[in-house]
Amino acid sequence: TTIRIRLPGHDRAFLQGQFQSHETIADVRAFIDSNLQQPIPEYKLVIGPPIQVLDNEAITLQQLRLVPAAIINLRMKKSVLKNFKLSTEMSEQLNSRLNEELEKRLKEEAELKSKKEEKENEHQTQPQTQTETQTQIQTNESGQTRTEDDKTTDNQKQ
Repeated sequence: TTIRIRLPGHDRAFLQGQFQSHETIADVRAFIDSNLQQPIPEYKLVIGPPIQVLDNEAITLQQLRLVPAAIINLRMKKSVLKNFKLSTEMSEQLNSRLNEELEKRLKEEAELKSKKEEKENEHQTQPQTQTETQTQIQTNESGQTRTEDDKTTDNQKQ
């Protein structure tokens, strides 16, 4: 059974878990508690319509007809909700900063790799250029400098 728990104070935030149909509301609560960054002192689990508060911890998902999938709303007091929102916002800010730092490091790493490749390419092309220049330019008997292209043109004339 797939159970999605809609978190309060968020438009589209869910906590999703897989359960057996014989598991109870106590199991769902244990799942919620183990996946929150900080414990919530008091909250209610609600399904509906019609609105039904799930306060019987021993009732199974099958008995509640939440099989094969369902959405359960997590509700809490406004004072607790305010603290929950603050911790969630802090978590989102931290995740944002971590993502920015990761992107910065990846960019720096890519730049270093690019510079290294450029240097390697420069070292490889310089000796080839010098060798090509040496083979192309030769001096004939009368002291005139001629290139390979000049020799080719002379050979074609003959």
